[in-house]
Amino acid sequence: MKKDLTRILLLIGVLISVPASAVTLLTPNGGEQWRSGTSKKITWSTLLTDNVRLEYQVEPGGGWVLIATDIPAQNLSHIWLVPALESDSCRVRVSVIGNETVFDVSDTTFVITQVVPNTEIEPNGTAYTGTWMEYGDSLVASIDPLGDVDYYRFWGAANDTIVIWGHAENGSELGGRIFLYRADGANLTTNSGYLNPPLDQRIVWILPQDGIYYIRYAQSTDWGTFPNREFVERLEQENWDKLGKDLTTIQWESSGDYSIGVRKLEPGGPVILLVEGLDYYWDSARFRGYVDTRGLPTTVRFEYGLSGNFDHSIVPEGGPFIGAGPMWITSPIVDSLQSNTFYYMRMQATNALGTSISTPYQFVTLPPAEGWERKISGFNREFRDLHFINENTGVIVGDSLIIRTTDGGDHWSSVYPGTTWINFRSVYFPSATVGYAFGSYDHIAKTTNGGASWSLLGTGSGHYLNNGFFVNDLLGWVIT
Repeated sequence: MKKDLTRILLLIGVLISVPASAVTLLTPNGGEQWRSGTSKKITWSTLLTDNVRLEYQVEPGGGWVLIATDIPAQNLSHIWLVPALESDSCRVRVSVIGNETVFDVSDTTFVITQVVPNTEIEPNGTAYTGTWMEYGDSLVASIDPLGDVDYYRFWGAANDTIVIWGHAENGSELGGRIFLYRADGANLTTNSGYLNPPLDQRIVWILPQDGIYYIRYAQSTDWGTFPNREFVERLEQENWDKLGKDLTTIQWESSGDYSIGVRKLEPGGPVILLVEGLDYYWDSARFRGYVDTRGLPTTVRFEYGLSGNFDHSIVPEGGPFIGAGPMWITSPIVDSLQSNTFYYMRMQATNALGTSISTPYQFVTLPPAEGWERKISGFNREFRDLHFINENTGVIVGDSLIIRTTDGGDHWSSVYPGTTWINFRSVYFPSATVGYAFGSYDHIAKTTNGGASWSLLGTGSGHYLNNGFFVNDLLGWVIT
């Protein structure tokens, strides 16, 4: 209910009657579910400069319990520690101190509960029956049967930076998709491009306003509309490409168990979750760590040595690092190591709120490889296959990559423009000038000048092309 007041002002000797500004409660205004022990923002709007009082009620016609008093009206908000109780008939009242005829009350009731769910609560197939969540919750759920859709609801404050994540559980290979909706049904974002396995689906978003938000979770090709569970299929081929899956064999992503959570991104000192080594050779290695930067710019270095003194260090490129969740950070190649030798390595991460040092990690370099010389391409991609036409000229193919050398591997250059993402799996030259590279979704690249340039072809099969063989420049077979 909204109350109007008329004030009488004496201005320049003239008696003027003007309507005074009322006070309007904005949140909670009905429909919310707030959990006991959480901090929630009560908001209101007004032009008054008086002080206000906040109270709550837990049943219709019941008494009003004081939340806070003597709050400057122009604060326009107050953080409330929600009390320990159970009620689905709660309201909040804001009133002007000294003139209690100016007040406002929640339009409809809201819920206060102490229940902490750990699984989805069915039915939750539409937005308005979605399972309620709070920051920090993690729920176990499932997409079952095929076409199932799950909705979740939470209350968030303007400018909260939130992280919503989903992850396959219990051996499931569910490829999920998360949508985030505003209270009016406007789609804010989706996790396009994050598909399981092996990655978590993840959304990071700054909330535009106080209020209720809705999360829709379904299998990755289901782009149904808010607020219903309507199934609308839409397949993004480039995403399946990146998983290395053939469209004709992708069945595993449609249903299965998953977990889902939402949290507010709170800045903090970095946390190192894992360190390890990779790309071991007789004289070199690389290091990497899995680090949560806690939302702040974080510098990283890897320290290593023959003992626990860690008398050498190397800094990864691209820092300082910042992310909403854990991220892999990898060092450049560490050269000049001794062959067949044990080393110790650790990672150190520092931001404005602290420093984290990992436990020591021990690794051993390989024995010397007699008769082999190591070459560095300079391309940080996954390589799948290679073919040398002669002792100097050769081609490597891989993750949307074709590179070529003409000096026995001392120098490499990219010869594929990369305008179309293709996972090249193999390469074959039936002659010194003609060659074929075979890749994802019917893509074949052909060269007629010894690999210096390439053009795209297709077989018309629509399949993932894993390999091929040609008896001459024109006659050949491909393997799907």
